[in-house]
Amino acid sequence: MTPGRDWLHKIRADTMLGMLLPELLKRTGVAPDEVDDFIVGCARGIDEQWTYGGRNPLFLANLSEKTAAKAVDQQCGSSMAAVHIAFMEIAQGYADVVLAAGMEHLTRVPCGTGRWS
Repeated sequence: MTPGRDWLHKIRADTMLGMLLPELLKRTGVAPDEVDDFIVGCARGIDEQWTYGGRNPLFLANLSEKTAAKAVDQQCGSSMAAVHIAFMEIAQGYADVVLAAGMEHLTRVPCGTGRWS
């Protein structure tokens, strides 16, 4: 990691997402216990971007451990795949409220590095 590369270079991706989720719920007026599922897309889910099946950002946001979570890895489309899955869950009546997000921090975990480069 090159220090100073961007102004968020000191913050892990999962920490940023964990900070965003409570604010998202506050702004939309959705209570945390109303969230049926959380889906996070990450095409490079290694090292500090490993999401523990989507649960790590959920726990960092202090949301309930009862909320279901999953991670999606679709190269060049993980975030959109998370939105598509969320839509399908709602459209089919499996969920009422689904949070869908993307999570990658290429300053901290660049492409072409890590264990699977």
